[in-house]
Amino acid sequence: MLNRPDASTIRDDRLAGRVRETWRRPGFTLIELLVVIAIIAILASLVLSALARARARAQSVACLGNLRQMGIAWKSYVDDNRGYLPPNDGHPPDQATRDVTETWVVGFLLHSERRGRKSDAGTEDNTNTFLLANSLLGPHLDRNTRVWRCPADKSTSKHGGQTFRRVRSIAMNQFLGPDSSRRETPSTSEGFRNMTREADVLRPGHTFVLIEEHERTINNGCFTVVMDGFDAVAPGLEKWHNFPAANHGRTSNLSFADGHAEGRTWRDRRTLAAPDRIGDLDGGQPVVHSPNNPDVRWLQERTTYRWPP
Repeated sequence: MLNRPDASTIRDDRLAGRVRETWRRPGFTLIELLVVIAIIAILASLVLSALARARARAQSVACLGNLRQMGIAWKSYVDDNRGYLPPNDGHPPDQATRDVTETWVVGFLLHSERRGRKSDAGTEDNTNTFLLANSLLGPHLDRNTRVWRCPADKSTSKHGGQTFRRVRSIAMNQFLGPDSSRRETPSTSEGFRNMTREADVLRPGHTFVLIEEHERTINNGCFTVVMDGFDAVAPGLEKWHNFPAANHGRTSNLSFADGHAEGRTWRDRRTLAAPDRIGDLDGGQPVVHSPNNPDVRWLQERTTYRWPP
């Protein structure tokens, strides 16, 4: 008589068979594993790229909002001062005023790439928010100092071995406002109108007030547009003195005399190629020739106008 296996023996045999079957199944090959890793890496790069673009877009929108607030503050100052524009001192440090009531903003920023006795950002203006909060526009901004710097501005300043963000990213059209509230400004500079009252601004929607300035050229609160070659017999004389910022790729934000703010996408690659300012400089900026640059012409058209007409 044959002995029948009991139920426990059958279960053990079936379990052993499944184990043997599992061991016989092939796992991931090296190539398959590498393919999976590559796919994950591609997906991660796409996600990170999308996040970076979203962050850059958010910073640009925030910056534009800051410029809009600054433009409203500028207009509020003008309304409170019988149509007079805030003074705009463009002098170098040894001649510029240190009185916050004398110009729209006091403070001369130095650049981290400079060497010499002013290396390591030997000025407190780079990080001095007091000058911003107590500026002529300060009360019209509720003393908010964050709107003075673009969120994408990565320029820094070293003090005591520590690195800090610089506090200002913007400068004002040099043809707007007198040099100082105590210094009389001629109505004409090299044949172009110096606008000291709101009535002098003939095209408010096409006259820029504030602009993001490149971290390598920003110093005082004045943004200089060289008007050489504008509406001239010999075109192609365009030059840069101060450069627009490169905080948003090829786009810089500006505010205008009618209160609106907008971004300008520059067309010429030379526009964002601000030269390094290396050396013991006290504020002098070399003029950079940029012939037939459409970006210079665009900015000239929104800076001032010939005077007398």
